[in-house]
Amino acid sequence: MRTAILTHAGGNVQPGARAGTPNYTGSPLRAHCVEGAVKTGVQSGAAEETSMKSDGVLIGSIVSLALGLGLIFGYCHGTVGFNAAYPASGASLQLNVVTTGMPAMAGFAFTVLGLVLLVVAFFQAVVRLTPPPRAAVHREGSGN
Repeated sequence: MRTAILTHAGGNVQPGARAGTPNYTGSPLRAHCVEGAVKTGVQSGAAEETSMKSDGVLIGSIVSLALGLGLIFGYCHGTVGFNAAYPASGASLQLNVVTTGMPAMAGFAFTVLGLVLLVVAFFQAVVRLTPPPRAAVHREGSGN
């Protein structure tokens, strides 16, 4: 295994310290990622680039949602009504949104694209947070 100088944002690392040693004070998940990068021969500092990032997809989803809903509500003509009553079961909210023409089609398309990208970003974030599976260790002489 190579010994590399680990320098990255997320923990205080002594020069020459390897992930998993007492001199490494970063997070355990980051230590596992950096240790895997050192084992596979990736230079230090590049371990951050190999993980799946959901930041760009999340930004794209927010922009698409904002653009789609902005088109739908910006070019709408309709009415909004709210009635408060006691008991609360008698209260009502009536929202009548009518958007016609190209803003209606483009707004709907951008809103659906934003929702799909939001779901993709969510799953990428979940995958990024789950720890990688550990490899099975076979011991010599154990009969397996």
